[in-house]
Amino acid sequence: MRLRHRVVGLGHTAPAAGSVTTPERVRRMRELTAAAARGESLLLCAEPREPVAGAMRATADLATLGAFVFAYATGRPVPTVLAVSDSHAEPGTFAGDRLVHHEGPIGRAHRWLAGMAWAPRLDTAESAFLTRLIKAWGFAMAYGGEPAEVARMLTADQFSALPLPGTVSPLVRQTTDGSRYSLVSPGVFVGDGTGRPAGEQAGDLVNTVVLRLRRGLPADELARLCARFDPDRVPGKLVVLVPPLPDRRLAAYVTAAGGQHMPTWVLGPGSGPGSGARLRRMHEVLAGLGAHLGGVWLDGRGRRLEQIVRLATVISSQHSVPILDRTA
Repeated sequence: MRLRHRVVGLGHTAPAAGSVTTPERVRRMRELTAAAARGESLLLCAEPREPVAGAMRATADLATLGAFVFAYATGRPVPTVLAVSDSHAEPGTFAGDRLVHHEGPIGRAHRWLAGMAWAPRLDTAESAFLTRLIKAWGFAMAYGGEPAEVARMLTADQFSALPLPGTVSPLVRQTTDGSRYSLVSPGVFVGDGTGRPAGEQAGDLVNTVVLRLRRGLPADELARLCARFDPDRVPGKLVVLVPPLPDRRLAAYVTAAGGQHMPTWVLGPGSGPGSGARLRRMHEVLAGLGAHLGGVWLDGRGRRLEQIVRLATVISSQHSVPILDRTA
């Protein structure tokens, strides 16, 4: 069984903030939310119309809103890609930083969404729609997000009253990098840095443990972690985030995890020259060993990123998944 994912293009975004949530975009997002709720696994792609700070901010807001919608609908994080021009001269507003660091969706996008939800130019239905997203802002951590920032916001007094749909108290888990995370939704982890369990989690929410592969981690250590976190050998219990690795090293990890645990693998080909070819080879390694492909963790800029996105689209189509048009 393979986890199939659909590559979703959110289109170009102009600098004007109002271009982020036009009625057409909101309608489009609702349609995709319905598809996600039916079980589609989505990889979001967004790019600015021009490499200026305003367009970068609008694009980051658009991608963040998309991550809100789809993660809320599916109860799991959504890989999000932002195409960034090599000529962008303001690294402080680089869209990737907004998703990863302090000014990411956990803080800035929540304030942005809060303002949009009550804007007079939105009708009641749109306001209610965005208000619902605000209540689910904790799900905005997509792959590449920073769990510590989510934790700080979750513990802030002003957000303590906001319900997290479908959650009870968090249950602490630990990843291979030594960080501790709390499960607030299937596949969405946050951490408070204390390592202290905050309570018990009920029902089927305790069904995913994310393992981050560090370079140099022995293959037998991965096998030990799999046995520790998946003692019952439940398919889909484990998600392994894979950094750029040589073919043999990746094959050793996949073999170590074995068919007993059947983890979901999320490939990270990195950026720079050769990243596209690396992604192709990593995918071939997984396919050759019958491993479960969960997605592609993309990182890059300009044309290189565009090439990787196209390759990810090809990989998606190989899994018999229809590709949505990129004109949203």
